[in-house]
Amino acid sequence: MNNLPLFNLRLTSSCYIVGIYAFLGSLWISFSDALIVKLTNDMVLLSKLQSIKGWGFVFLSSCLLYLLLSRKDRTKSESAIVTELELAAWVGAMTDIVLILDKQGCCQKILSTQTIASEQRRQELIGKSFREVLSLEQAELFEEQICQVLEKQQIAQIKYSLLVESKLLWFVAKIVPLSKDTVIWVARDITEQTQTEAELEQKEQQCRLLANNFPESLVMFFDRNLRYTLVEGTGLEIGDLSKNRIEGKTIWEALPVDICELVEPLYWKAIAGKTSFAEIPDGSRVYLLQVQPITDSQGEIFGGMTIAQEITAQIEIEEHLQEYAFCDSLTGLPNKTWFLERLSRTLEETLSGKNDLFAVFYIQLERFSIVKYSLGHELADKLAIATAHRLQGCLRLREPVAQVGDSALAILLANLEDVSEATCIAERIQELLNLPLSLRGHEIYSPVTIGIAFGNYQLRDREWHFQRPEDLLRGADTAMNHAKSNGKLHYAVFHPEMHSLAIARLQLETELRKAIESGQLQIFYQPIVCLKTGKIIGFEALVRWLHPLRGKIAPSEFISLAEETGLIGAIDWWMLREACQQLSIWQQDRQESEPLTMSVNMSHKILSQVNLVAEIKKILSSTGIAPSSLKLEVTERAIMEDGAAEANTLEELKSLGIKLSIDDFGTGYSCLERLHQLPIDTLKIDRSFVSRMLQDPNNWQIISTIITLAHSLNMDAIAEGIETAAEFAELRSLAAEYGQGYFFSKPLSHQEAEALLKQKLQW
Repeated sequence: MNNLPLFNLRLTSSCYIVGIYAFLGSLWISFSDALIVKLTNDMVLLSKLQSIKGWGFVFLSSCLLYLLLSRKDRTKSESAIVTELELAAWVGAMTDIVLILDKQGCCQKILSTQTIASEQRRQELIGKSFREVLSLEQAELFEEQICQVLEKQQIAQIKYSLLVESKLLWFVAKIVPLSKDTVIWVARDITEQTQTEAELEQKEQQCRLLANNFPESLVMFFDRNLRYTLVEGTGLEIGDLSKNRIEGKTIWEALPVDICELVEPLYWKAIAGKTSFAEIPDGSRVYLLQVQPITDSQGEIFGGMTIAQEITAQIEIEEHLQEYAFCDSLTGLPNKTWFLERLSRTLEETLSGKNDLFAVFYIQLERFSIVKYSLGHELADKLAIATAHRLQGCLRLREPVAQVGDSALAILLANLEDVSEATCIAERIQELLNLPLSLRGHEIYSPVTIGIAFGNYQLRDREWHFQRPEDLLRGADTAMNHAKSNGKLHYAVFHPEMHSLAIARLQLETELRKAIESGQLQIFYQPIVCLKTGKIIGFEALVRWLHPLRGKIAPSEFISLAEETGLIGAIDWWMLREACQQLSIWQQDRQESEPLTMSVNMSHKILSQVNLVAEIKKILSSTGIAPSSLKLEVTERAIMEDGAAEANTLEELKSLGIKLSIDDFGTGYSCLERLHQLPIDTLKIDRSFVSRMLQDPNNWQIISTIITLAHSLNMDAIAEGIETAAEFAELRSLAAEYGQGYFFSKPLSHQEAEALLKQKLQW
C-alpha cells in the first residue's frame, strides 16, 4: 500500500510519454506525405522518399526512447546513491555494535564499531568466529542463540558480559534474522546502567537493614523524579500507610497535598546535594524527617533517602519540660530562667537600637521568711502568688511578674521615658503592697524592698550598659541589698559607683586564690546508692572551702566567682586528680566485682579547653582507674548552649569510656533535638523537685516525666536530695536507678567515707 503513490506516478509518466509519441507520430505521417507529393511526381523517387521517411521515423523514435531510458536509469542511480549515504549516516551515528554473522557465528561485516577501540581491532574481528575470540562456553551459548533465531526466523534478545582489556563490560544484544544463513547482531554497552542498578540494590539492602533496626521509623528511597522506589520500616505499622500506596508513586501521588507541600522542598534540596531536617505534623502526630541525597560510585546523585520517625511523645514531653523549666513548681509563676531569657532578648533589642530605656525591678518580700517559718511553706508560697497577682493587676504590666527566688519577685519595665518614671512606679508599688493581704483567715502585711537596674541610661558624662541578663538582674539585687542596708530607703537605683559589692567580691577573689595555693580547699564525698539494691555504688566529689576565719564555705558562695574570674579551671583539675586518686585507693582496697564510681562536677568552661581529653587521659593513666569508673557532671544549661566544638569534646570523652551526666536536670531548658544527639548517660534530678515530691503532685509528675524521658533516651536517672525513707521508696517505685542525699549520708571526708564503706551498709 505504501508503494501505490509511486506506482501511480510512474504510470502517469508513461501515459504522458506515449501520448506525446502518438501525437508527434500522427503529425509526421500527415504532413510528410503531403510534403513528398509537392516535391516530386516521379514514382520511383517517391517510393525512395517514402522509405527514407520510414527510416527517419524509426531513427527519431529510437533517439527519443534512448533519451527517456537513460534519464530514468540516471534517476534510479542517484536515488540509490542517496539511500546508501543516508543508511551509512544512520549506521555511523549508532552507538551500538552492529555485526552481520553467519550461522556458525563468523563475523562477515561490522556496520558500527563505536565501542571497539581501533580500526586494527575491527579488521581482526572480521572473518573470525565466536570460538576464536571467546571462551568455549560463551561461544556455544551465542551459537545456540543464532541457531534458534535462524530456525524460528524470530528476533531474540540476550544479556551477557565480556572481559575487555581487563574490564568487565555488560551488553544487551538483539539478534535479528537477515536471511536463512545470516543474522544481524546489535549489541549495546549497558555496563554503567548495570553498575548503577547494582549500587541501587546495595543501597536498598542498606535501607532495609536501617529500617529494621531503627525503631518505629519509616525509610524511603526516591529517584530524581521524586518517585518512591523503596519503602521499608516498622513505621508503616504506626501510620495509615502501606508499601503499595507509596512504592512506585511520586510524592504528589502518594502523600496528602498539605504534607507534600512541606516535604517537596526538602526532596529537591536532597537532589541538589543537601541534607535537611524538619518536623512534619500529620494530624495529631508529629514526625521528624531527615532527607539526604544518595550518590553512586562516581559521586553522582541519583536519588534521595528519607528517614521518618514519629516524635509525638517526645514533643509532648518537651512541652511539659519547657513548662516546668519556665515556671516555678510551687507558685506557678514564671521563674528565673524565663525572666533571664526574656531579659536577654530585651538586651539584644537595646544594643541593636530597637528598644528604649528599660529597667529591672528586684522586689524582696520582707515578711516571707517569717510567714514561712510561722505559718508554713504553703502559705508563704501563696503570699508570693498573691503579691505577684496584685502587682500584675494594678500596674497593668506588659510582662508577667516572675519569681526569681523564694522571697524575691522581678519585673521588666520597657520603653520608659526617663529614670524618674521608674522611681515613681517603685513608690506606687510601695504604697500598693502596704495594704494587707488576706490568706486563709490571716491578715498579712508584706512590705517590700526594691532594687532598680536600668538596661541603658546616661549617668553624668557617660552611658552605662549591662552586657548580660545575669549582670542586670544581679545589679538590681545589689541595689535592693543597698536599700536594705540603709534602713531609711525602700528602694535604690543601681549605679556603677556602688563599690561595696565590687570590693567585697575582690576581697573574696583574693582569698580564693590564696585558698587554692595554700590547700584550704578540701574534697568531701557523698555516697551514691543503687536504689534497687540499696548498696553504695560510688561517690560524688564535692569541694568545700575551709576558710581560716569564716569556717566551711559552701560551693554556692564561691563557685560562681571562680567561674567569672577564671579560677574554676584550676579548681576543676585539682578536684579531678584528687578524686581519681582517692577512687584508685578505694578500688584497690575494696576488690569487688563491681568497682566504685566517682562523679566529678566540671564547669562548662573547661569543656572548651583544647587539651581537655589529653589531660584526662593522663589522669586516668597515672591513677590506674578504668574510664568507666569516672562520671563527669555538667550543668543542664551549659551542655545545651555549648557549640559544635564542645559537643565533639563530649564525643571524645565518651569514646574513652567515661560516663557523662547532666547535673540539676529540670531546672533549666533542654532541647530534646539536641539532648538526644549528645552522648549523655545520666540525667540527675535536682533536689528542689525531690524535697517536695510527696507533698506536691506537680513535683511528683516532674520527677516521673524526667525518669521516663531518661529511659526513652537510654539514659539512667539519679535523684539527689533524698532525705526520708518515703522519698527513697517512692523513687525506687518510679524506677530511678540511683539516689543520694542525707537519708543515706551527708558529704564526708575521705576518712569518714572509707569508714562508711567498711560498714557495707544496705538500705
